[in-house]
Amino acid sequence: MKTSMFKSTLIVLLLVILSNNAFCQDNSGGDDRIKIRVGFTSVNDIHRQILVTVDSNATQGIDFGYDAENFENHIDDMYWMIEDRKFLIQGTNVIDATTILPIGLHTATSGNNIISIEDLTNFPENLEIGIFDKDTNTYYDLKQNSSFSINLSAGEYLNRFELLFENNMNNDNDDDDDDDTNDDDTNDEDTNDEELEIVEIETDIY
Repeated sequence: MKTSMFKSTLIVLLLVILSNNAFCQDNSGGDDRIKIRVGFTSVNDIHRQILVTVDSNATQGIDFGYDAENFENHIDDMYWMIEDRKFLIQGTNVIDATTILPIGLHTATSGNNIISIEDLTNFPENLEIGIFDKDTNTYYDLKQNSSFSINLSAGEYLNRFELLFENNMNNDNDDDDDDDTNDDDTNDEDTNDEELEIVEIETDIY
């Protein structure tokens, strides 16, 4: 069993070294690639930082030498989800307003966990950045506030959270406003006849 754990540790170290070498190339001429470090501090005070870097040689899938898979086994952890596998480092060829980076996490204990942006390198000013919770339809703006706390029940969440670079909640609200404006003339009589109910939804290495 000790031999198996030793081999797993060696594999993780090798992948991290390979990924760092790929991401640190051409530093002598200046490295202008986007790098984002996302942190996770669990209810049990376990900390993890994961990294994503834009590189023209990488893809949105799994790339040997650019992505470092997570072979560790902590009671609490966070990781990038790429093709249903867990990664601590990922490379991708583009980050723009349409990019969606799935994030997975697990925790052995129910309670508050903190997700944060720990570092942004060469990040475009015109992009938003935030975590979207698909279960609650909530967008956590990490450009305005670098971290947020979320209460989670013990368990594994592999398809709930995404790192986004556009606040889709704002877009949805804009669309709703447009629809209301277009319908004002046609719905005046209906709104006079009956009272409408309005429900408000509320929507923080290597």
